[in-house]
Amino acid sequence: MPFFTEAYFAGACPEGWTSVDGAKGRFVVPAPLGAGVGGFAGDALDGKNAPKHLHERISGKVSLPSKNFVLIGGCCNGNLGDSGEYPVSGASEAASGDLPYAQYGLCIKTSNPDGSTVPSGVMTFMAQTLCPATWEAENSVAGRYIVALPDNGTPYYQFGGKPLEPSEVRNHVHGVQGKIAFSGHDIAGASGCCASGYASKGDFSIVDGKTVPVATQPSDSAVQAPYYTALMCKKQ
Repeated sequence: MPFFTEAYFAGACPEGWTSVDGAKGRFVVPAPLGAGVGGFAGDALDGKNAPKHLHERISGKVSLPSKNFVLIGGCCNGNLGDSGEYPVSGASEAASGDLPYAQYGLCIKTSNPDGSTVPSGVMTFMAQTLCPATWEAENSVAGRYIVALPDNGTPYYQFGGKPLEPSEVRNHVHGVQGKIAFSGHDIAGASGCCASGYASKGDFSIVDGKTVPVATQPSDSAVQAPYYTALMCKKQ
């Protein structure tokens, strides 16, 4: 294998290989185009606990329709709600995304190649910005996590969002759905004109609801899958 090849080992790095300390606790991702190698994002996993992520705030609004009465607007019609839009807010608890992963040591080749034949089509990481002679960059996977091919899967098939940009920390939000039930409050009056703006009772949906990442909290995606970048090369 060429100098600067990076590969996984189940135990300690063998002779002629050295541990890649910067990648410890991180997934190795083929470097996004233009990103170089050795970059990383997110806090490294501790090797003992599954990663969790947090959506600190929940936002949205409830719109209450107006109810009119034949009354004198002003005092003495208390305890009725005002119609209009009201913000909805809250907080979420930290949760695991149940991300499946296994832990192996990442090692880099630091001794002279032994001259043995490397089979055509082998793909491996390199700790440099250019692939060695007789190897070529596998740009189709740049900026994507790599998953072992499932049964009946299609090689090179791409799932999920667009590839990572250089140094990108990807965020995401969750839509929030729900209803709020408002109870009624009886008054002695007739429905109709002249005293308006009271809220109507009933079940009203939360609209434009979403979870919002907070700058003081680690990014969701980085918490779930912190990464380290290396060039992906394929043997010709």
